[in-house]
Amino acid sequence: MLQRSHVDTVAYLHIELIDGNIISSFVASKSRVAPLKTLSIPRLELKSAFLSARISRKIETALELPINRIYWTGSSIACFWIKGDSNRIMEFVKNRIKEIKSLSNPPKKIASLYREG
Repeated sequence: MLQRSHVDTVAYLHIELIDGNIISSFVASKSRVAPLKTLSIPRLELKSAFLSARISRKIETALELPINRIYWTGSSIACFWIKGDSNRIMEFVKNRIKEIKSLSNPPKKIASLYREG
């Protein structure tokens, strides 16, 4: 049986300079121990997406700059949940998606921000 002991996220800043040069730099990471209650892999991936949304909001606030955010996830199920209608799913998933959408600006572009990788 496949189990994960943690959820995590990594944030990079990708800057394109006026002269065309590109700088990519590690900015932050966050890791959480998975809860003792067994969660499915898609739910853990959703928690990881939630961490990503939260950390990107903190980075944007700290830099005081508008940032074009792109989120990547390896979970097609979590991606489907985020892009889909959250009214038709279970409460745990619904609450995480609501938070992700509130942290991910602008909410109307949410479908294009989350990509499978």
